[in-house]
Amino acid sequence: MYQDAKEEIEQLKVQLQEMQNVHKITESSLNADLESLKAELSQKSQLQTIISKLEQQLSVVDTKHKEEISFILDESNRNNKMYQDAKDEVEAVKVKISRNATNVYKTTESSLQRLGSEDRCWQETRV
Repeated sequence: MYQDAKEEIEQLKVQLQEMQNVHKITESSLNADLESLKAELSQKSQLQTIISKLEQQLSVVDTKHKEEISFILDESNRNNKMYQDAKDEVEAVKVKISRNATNVYKTTESSLQRLGSEDRCWQETRV
């Protein structure tokens, strides 16, 4: 009976050592996983900081872009107005020139008719 108890204790001792080895392996694996997760968490934290900075930069760039678009549209509208004003002015000058040309033509025609009638009178008096 003493021998049986001793063998049983030895078997339990071996089983406990095996269980301890399994627990040590599991603990090592869990510690490795924990370190890996810590490293991953640190990387994610760093990435989150970078993402936040990039989002801020994007916001600034987006605001500047909208301001530039607004400026370009304002300039385009101003240029279109200047073009339309110049076009209207050219059209007004064309109308004025046309009227002046018509007046010059009428004045010239009237002068030529007067000269023609004076010339006839002069020719008649010569005869």
